[in-house]
Amino acid sequence: MLLVIKRIYDNNSLLVSLGKGREAIAQGKGIGYKRQKGETISSRNVEKIIYLTDQKLEKFMSLLKDVPLDIVLTTFDVIDSAKNDYKYPLLNYIYVTLTDHVYQMYKRLIAKKYQAISVPNKKGIEYYHKLFKCCLDNGITPYVSLHHFDTPENLFNDGDWLNRQNIDYFVDYADFCFKEFSEVKNWFTINELISLAFSQYIQGNFPPNEHFNVSKAIQAQHNELLAHARVVNQFKKKNYQGRIGLIHVLQPVYPYPDNEKNRHAAELEDAFMNRFLLDGTFKGQYSEKTMSLINEILSANDAKLEIEPDDMDILKEAANQNDYFGLNYYQPSFIEYFKGDSSNTFNGTGEKGTSSFSFKGIGKHVKNPSVPTTDWDWNIYPQGLYEMLKRVATEYPLMKSYRQMMLN
Repeated sequence: MLLVIKRIYDNNSLLVSLGKGREAIAQGKGIGYKRQKGETISSRNVEKIIYLTDQKLEKFMSLLKDVPLDIVLTTFDVIDSAKNDYKYPLLNYIYVTLTDHVYQMYKRLIAKKYQAISVPNKKGIEYYHKLFKCCLDNGITPYVSLHHFDTPENLFNDGDWLNRQNIDYFVDYADFCFKEFSEVKNWFTINELISLAFSQYIQGNFPPNEHFNVSKAIQAQHNELLAHARVVNQFKKKNYQGRIGLIHVLQPVYPYPDNEKNRHAAELEDAFMNRFLLDGTFKGQYSEKTMSLINEILSANDAKLEIEPDDMDILKEAANQNDYFGLNYYQPSFIEYFKGDSSNTFNGTGEKGTSSFSFKGIGKHVKNPSVPTTDWDWNIYPQGLYEMLKRVATEYPLMKSYRQMMLN
């Protein structure tokens, strides 16, 4: 991605335009050397970007309010003196320096806040070393998933996967595991990305138990993909020994009965449950058709998806570096066209026939009388696994040459 230089602060700091009226502070060794306003630089040469957003400004102001007023006034006296006495534009440099120091201060505060989870748990580390040794001594090859619905409580309370700061923590955590547990050669980043996002923000049976918050559900999916991609890219860049991938749960969607309206409803649900994640994982982009379906769902629910600059470059870089992926299969869904508000009754008791699910902008789940169900209303349809395997092999053909599917 090319960034347009708006202002040069010093050899290592620039104000750049990200397009669509967005600006950011870009920092990197030598990126401002012999540059001119209006020139472009590649984002690959940037080591750190400080986005000038309302959220960041709010954090900045929350820190600034603790600075005594006399210090602020003295700072401006220095700025005025430099400007009037030495004809030197000191203000810009102080802003950049202050921004960088505040950024580092904020990082230190964050580190202190999360000290309980950032300091390695020695007993936990010893336990896993013993567990992996036991596996290997008995001819069992460990396959380790870094995240299986288990975000630390502090990070969960700060937004879980909706908070992009938590992606940074996840990348650091993964890097620690790769270094510490070098005896493990097979890694998965995240288990069942859709299960977590769907259960947290659509069905509401996982904390924070929100129902049909479509913006949060689709954003969580995208951010999980981004976290996965960043970890894969780091794993390969640092030449860790072994293989890495992720685990998707894939759910075939069938129109019932088979007609034009029901087929479109099936396409919509498939995009939300399967295509969006498969595209992001194996293509490194969301296809035009996928985004058309996703945008139709978002529009129907007054929802939105936010994709930041460089997100898609990160996904693209990781797409051809996945060594394998796990495919979990439980059941398909049968769906019909539905026009109405979303509603859901979750069968968590085993009382057969008590579940119902209608998703505004997508469709309504229905019972196919030819397909048996469990007491929890899950469809028993083993041929769905074969059909999904064939579909993945057909729609993502590059996977066959350099990936391995693992079934659960």
